[in-house]
Amino acid sequence: MHNADMKHGAGKSIAFIIYEYGLGNSPSLINAAKYLVTKGFCVDFFTCGTFLGNAHFDDSRIQIHNISDINKPSPAKGILSKIKWALYCRIKNFLRLLPWKTQLNIEENNIDKSIRYFIKYIRTIMGVTKYRCLIGVEPLGMMAAYQLSLQTVTPFAYYNMELHLESDRVTPNDFIVKEIEKKFHKFALFTIVQDIERGRLISKENGIREDSIIPVPVCAEGEPFKVKTSNLRDRFRLAADIRIIIYAGFIADWAMCVEIAESAQSWPENWVLIFHTHGYNNENYIKKVRRFESSKVLFSLSPVPYEELPAFLASADIGIALYRDLGANFTLIRSASGKLAHYLKSGLPVVVNSYPGVSNMVDQYRCGIPINHVNQLQEAINKIFENYQQMHYGAYLCYEDNYRLSRYFSKVVERIELQ
Repeated sequence: MHNADMKHGAGKSIAFIIYEYGLGNSPSLINAAKYLVTKGFCVDFFTCGTFLGNAHFDDSRIQIHNISDINKPSPAKGILSKIKWALYCRIKNFLRLLPWKTQLNIEENNIDKSIRYFIKYIRTIMGVTKYRCLIGVEPLGMMAAYQLSLQTVTPFAYYNMELHLESDRVTPNDFIVKEIEKKFHKFALFTIVQDIERGRLISKENGIREDSIIPVPVCAEGEPFKVKTSNLRDRFRLAADIRIIIYAGFIADWAMCVEIAESAQSWPENWVLIFHTHGYNNENYIKKVRRFESSKVLFSLSPVPYEELPAFLASADIGIALYRDLGANFTLIRSASGKLAHYLKSGLPVVVNSYPGVSNMVDQYRCGIPINHVNQLQEAINKIFENYQQMHYGAYLCYEDNYRLSRYFSKVVERIELQ
């Protein structure tokens, strides 16, 4: 039992169950844990195959218990690791040649086996700790949380991070994960999802009540960061007149990074584009983006601790948050963009897609410019610089009203406290 459990009494602990979903790049989960501690809870993260990055908590009431991915070998350096990884990739390629039903059966069996092993691991760590609530993150985390709830007689909730819509299913994993979500979701005490619109979609597909949904956007937390810093300027030895446009997050095709880098080639001489990543990326895609590396396109590939991120971003002038149209999970991005929340917290006006939700918001707060196509990026940046102080102020206001976690997560705590 946690020392804090003894201080606050049994049942003041919360467990987040995360299977193959990032923690180190999830401000929602990091800030949720910190907020729960302020309300007297202890928090355990049970993770498997999870990107942890720089995630750490300088608080003994928050613990991370991690187990490596059960089925997937690491592509890390070393001859043995490389051999195992190459064999794993060949097996995956061979499975794609099998009949569709066979692929589904194999995927389902692998997931079931992995989750059972994960649960067994969690039980050894839990010991006698009595949890007030288990929170399953994403469908496979929920599957594990459901099984644990039966074994420990503990209610569980579902934390949905990504939309898993039936219309978007492509791979065997997509199909099985969606079936798992539908199977176990109806047993959840409540569901956390980024906004009501997303909640309605999963409510309809999974057959759950809309009144069981609690909207919590992907948020930052704390006061707006209102100090202009020189982190990036110092790191890259940029002159005082250089204007810094930053992309911070996954360097990925769905974020249109190649197109953004290509656009920067024709920018004015005193503009610089900097790509910053939290360290979890597709290396092959990064190589494609780095073909544009120059005095105009720079790369910051070393993650900074989460606590230092506001000061780091405050050294830029404008943030880019573009998402390729790959379905509702990307077009309904207003409440689901971590980079957007953190740009705004640091006072950065933003360039966003002209998707209705997010474009209406930046227009309302006058904190950025929506665009229909990347070829409009330079024009949008120009417009921001022409009205910079107004948009800089609007960014802070938008953050306070829309992306501060404590404004939303209190409803989750209230629901947990009812148990």
